[in-house]
Amino acid sequence: MTKELINEIVDQYFELKINTPTRKRPYVEARATYYKLCKEFTNLTLQGIGWDFGKNHATVLHGIRQLDNWMKQDSRIKNNYKILKNKILSIEQEEEVVLELNESIILKYATLKEHVKHLQETNEQLTKELNEITEKHNRREKFYQKYGFIG
Repeated sequence: MTKELINEIVDQYFELKINTPTRKRPYVEARATYYKLCKEFTNLTLQGIGWDFGKNHATVLHGIRQLDNWMKQDSRIKNNYKILKNKILSIEQEEEVVLELNESIILKYATLKEHVKHLQETNEQLTKELNEITEKHNRREKFYQKYGFIG
């Protein structure tokens, strides 16, 4: 999961741009939610999470702690976080399914490619045998015609 995708999901859910430099409560809550989701679903450091917003690691950590406190007291904030977390989890599961499908397709492709190679080799061998038999048949026909066995 990338922080850009998490940012997009949070922006869409809260219907605002969380990188807007403001201290209005909806933006602060949305940014804190973004911070916590990034911490949970990416391998980014706190500094890396806040980098695009011009925030340092202490600000990100403070936002995460604030969100944890708010979720204990406000079910709306807790529900928002759960909804976004579930949305990200479902996207990750869809990505895993797509990867599994891609791996399956690659495996099938490799198997079919090997099968085609085998069939081509078999075809070449059979063509060679057919040519040999045809050549023998033609020699035999000429022999029979030459010595009058065939009219």
